[in-house]
Amino acid sequence: MKRQLVLILLGSMALITACGGSLGSNGSAYLDSQDDFDGVDYDFGRWAGSSVLNSGMAHCNRFSVTDGSRTIASGLAQHPVDDYGDVQDNFTIVKISSLDPAWFNDANGGLRFVPIQDSATAGYTEGNNLISHVITNTANSYYVITPAILRQYGITAAPFYVMVDGTTMDWNVLAVDVMYSNNFHKYAEFLIPDFEANPSLYSQDEEVTDHLLRLHPFYSLMGQNLNFESKATKYCFYYPKMEKQFRSDLHF
Repeated sequence: MKRQLVLILLGSMALITACGGSLGSNGSAYLDSQDDFDGVDYDFGRWAGSSVLNSGMAHCNRFSVTDGSRTIASGLAQHPVDDYGDVQDNFTIVKISSLDPAWFNDANGGLRFVPIQDSATAGYTEGNNLISHVITNTANSYYVITPAILRQYGITAAPFYVMVDGTTMDWNVLAVDVMYSNNFHKYAEFLIPDFEANPSLYSQDEEVTDHLLRLHPFYSLMGQNLNFESKATKYCFYYPKMEKQFRSDLHF
């Protein structure tokens, strides 16, 4: 399932229909590509361009890092889709939609992504920092992204996009850790897509723990008769195109 294929990169949160697209491997329409959208080159993948997928799965998710009533960071996450319509589950694209402005001025600020495996059988395991790549026009790899690193790419505020490497099926949760000076940090965990969109059906998996169930984005809506897959697509997004050299250096 993990092929070294060319990534399709998505773009901004614009709402675009899937008309004129191709058919993905599951038969759903998705946009292939479009140039000069809002003045930027984008590639469009399956999730953000699809209105109905009918698989019952949540292909995208969201997270929010809070400190009491204050939101430090928020964002969205999804797997990229390659030229053949196949999901590349070894990678997760994270859109940092908002991030505390004070973080960008913190000399010791950091942003890292930590994988977690939780199951009723194997228990809870936290992995090491995953390699992340700031989506820009040059290849890069970091275990911790700092304000100084982002400034190298002209990024001084959210939103920006990161590709997290290594979110394989060995892990089912990703933690976003926002670090400040004086060893102060806050983090949030979210389920790595894809997962059952209906929380009631998700809870029926014998490996799902209470911790995992409470992380489900629609946990508070359990028991309601809703189109949860459609609700999950609202967390899907477009992200900027990664230059060919970037993809080549990362072996895509």
